[in-house]
Amino acid sequence: MLDTNALIASIQAGEDTELEPKEVVFRGNRVVFARDESREGPRLAEVFVSMANTDGNTVDSRRFTGPLPEQIAQVITYFGASPLIPTMSRKDRDGRRDYPSYAHTALQEAVVNAVVHRDYEERGSQIIIRLFPDRIEWRNPGALYNTLTVENLYAGCQPARRNQFLAGFMRDYQSPLTGASYREARGEGFLKLVRDSERLSGRRPRLEQIGDSTKLTIFAASTAARLDV
Repeated sequence: MLDTNALIASIQAGEDTELEPKEVVFRGNRVVFARDESREGPRLAEVFVSMANTDGNTVDSRRFTGPLPEQIAQVITYFGASPLIPTMSRKDRDGRRDYPSYAHTALQEAVVNAVVHRDYEERGSQIIIRLFPDRIEWRNPGALYNTLTVENLYAGCQPARRNQFLAGFMRDYQSPLTGASYREARGEGFLKLVRDSERLSGRRPRLEQIGDSTKLTIFAASTAARLDV
């Protein structure tokens, strides 16, 4: 039986796991946790992130592979360094105040959800995240799982999990960036993402099912909206 706690500790310590062939198996699919990318065949898990200007032309792109928790941390770190996710600052008599363009909790939730809920049976596919001056888009392989619908999610329906083991793993895994778990246990992460994002931008994040993929768009807060927070 897989010792989840030992696996989490090994990954957090930067160690190779003792699993052979260094992968976790759930629902008949393999999700690579090892650092070795020399295995033959298409990569089973990767995230592609790009930045685009106002004309939609790509100005920078990165591909993240390796252990899934590290992919999440690397994407969030990339967000923090992106000029398209600025944080405005103002000084007043109470000191300096920051006015972010996005709720950082929402960005992390969106990245973790993409990794947890994607369809790993779609070989050769990848999570694609595109940063624009006014929004961020996540496109995820796989439609919403089972009978889950977009309307159900907005209504607060408990999400159906395609990858139950992975969801539990991320709930127990402590983020090296925040010290908190990547997922909360009550299944309310999506609604919190919606609330936090809408509070900043005044626009509800848009979730769409497009063919066999799922697309999430989170809108940036305008300058005026941020200063009015």
